Amino acid sequence: MGDKDSCSERVSPAFRTTLRRELDVWVNEGVVDSDQSAAISERYRLNEETQKSGGLVVQALYLIGACLIGGGAISFVASRWEEIPVPLRMALLLSTLLAFEFAGFYLWKVSGTRKKLGEALVVLGGLVFGANVVLIAQMFNLHGEPYGAFGIWAIGTGVIAFATMSGPCMLLACVTSFVWFVGHTEVNPHSSCWYPLVIGAAGLPFLKRYSNSAFAGVILAAGAAIPVCAGFDSGEAWPAVLAVSVIAALLYGLGLRLERSEPARLMGVIARTVGITGTLLLAYMMSFREVATELMERPWQSTGFLWTVPFGLVCVAGVVVWISVIRRPPARDDLRHRSKAVLLAGVLLACGTLTMQPVGFTLAAHLAVAAIGISLLYTAVKIHRRISFWAGLLLLAWVIFQNFIQWDTNLLLKSMVFILCGIGVILGGIRFERHLKQGGADDG
Repeated sequence: MGDKDSCSERVSPAFRTTLRRELDVWVNEGVVDSDQSAAISERYRLNEETQKSGGLVVQALYLIGACLIGGGAISFVASRWEEIPVPLRMALLLSTLLAFEFAGFYLWKVSGTRKKLGEALVVLGGLVFGANVVLIAQMFNLHGEPYGAFGIWAIGTGVIAFATMSGPCMLLACVTSFVWFVGHTEVNPHSSCWYPLVIGAAGLPFLKRYSNSAFAGVILAAGAAIPVCAGFDSGEAWPAVLAVSVIAALLYGLGLRLERSEPARLMGVIARTVGITGTLLLAYMMSFREVATELMERPWQSTGFLWTVPFGLVCVAGVVVWISVIRRPPARDDLRHRSKAVLLAGVLLACGTLTMQPVGFTLAAHLAVAAIGISLLYTAVKIHRRISFWAGLLLLAWVIFQNFIQWDTNLLLKSMVFILCGIGVILGGIRFERHLKQGGADDG
């Protein structure tokens, strides 16, 4: 079992998808027999990959269909809303909600005949609950801040999520509660720093069940809430930037850690994707001198320090996670090298923020992007991966382009640099394509 786990961990999902497709061709051509094909499938867990991807597609289709049906039903009722008496309106709202919830619960938990469809109906019930909140407020002329409706919606969806242990419902609860948090924090900047801790604790029962949708909702809501909390509580921009740099690095390391376990592999991919995306987006924003100057308008003049509690916990978690990753690096070569680059990028962005100088901001951003780009190029050449090569090359070209656009230099010098960069990109691409032909096929 240990060898099978290590084999499935060492290869990329793209490799497994290609191998699963090629196995059928090999069997038809007589390259391998059925027993050998079954052994390869078991070694790389290809059947499990097919079932997971198929289940995700079906669930996504059910959810999209449920949302469309819900939107159509709401539009139909809204077109005749004023003609319906208030008691009948209330009965219609309540019966619609209960119908979706009971039907979904029966198909999902009781009969088990249409589990995906049943869960989609449960999620649709959560959407209907949110619509009911707005419609009831309109019926009785209830007034208040718009974010208050999202708070009520989050509570109702959270109750449904815990009653049914539905991951998509928990995702909806995370989204609606985050909208409430942003609105409440804007009005009361020093009173909501507890939100990231609460939403993280609320997601633990779902994470123990390896719910990918709930995990995505928790990391997005909690991960985005900490920078918001830091910015509003401190009254400055740099704490929010610092929080984003640390959280993005933490999520990437957490993703590597989760991918060691097969049940949590997709959760790890989600965390890695969010982490590296957050790092690159932050570096992109920090690379502009105008943005960096605005972020440094009021350094070290914080009006509150409650944000340091969740931020401190994130820092401790980041250190623990990355120590674990360093002690046991990923088995895949591309992830092993890229993890070093992302960690270096996170450190550079954090240090650049703490310099409190626009030049430090922009320099750290460019070095962070360059580190990730170089790691992509290195792994592309080593493992013959075309998409990594072009992604790395574009990142490095963007760093050069960004620097020459922002700095006041001679136009002739700029033109020469751009021409040389263009020639370098073309020659590098030709050289790499030749390298692929000589060294083997690209695996994605």
